[in-house]
Amino acid sequence: MITTVPPAPSAARAHQRGEKPESQWTKETMLSRIKRTIESEGLQLSRIQWSNLQRLPQKAMFDNLFETTGTYRTGAAASKTSFYNLNRMALRQLIREGVQFLPDYVILVIHDMELVEFDNAQQMNAYYKKHNYQNEDISLETYAKKMICIK
Repeated sequence: MITTVPPAPSAARAHQRGEKPESQWTKETMLSRIKRTIESEGLQLSRIQWSNLQRLPQKAMFDNLFETTGTYRTGAAASKTSFYNLNRMALRQLIREGVQFLPDYVILVIHDMELVEFDNAQQMNAYYKKHNYQNEDISLETYAKKMICIK
């Protein structure tokens, strides 16, 4: 009996689906993908939300709106590289919640679907610790007033 092994997922196919390594996601390509998704899915985003989203730091945009879609072997050394794409569910949920996309306001944590509000940095840090979430971009002086959690 001969068994066939399905081919390993290829980075070329991932690129065809719009997936890219983190290093290839520039702020412009992320905004372009977000805009196309908003238009194709008929989502309603206010001018203020879009303006704030455009000013969101690249790292915050990537961490909050993009997700790992797979790991593929790339390059001459065939090293493993993680690929990412827009997390459409997260985008839809954030828009539905009316989030204003301010850097100290929007934090996504991938686990349960819930909206968490913080009154101070201690509450936020306790929540992060409880859920093993770490974000180097958040200092004790700034904290998220709301956190939307998506799985």
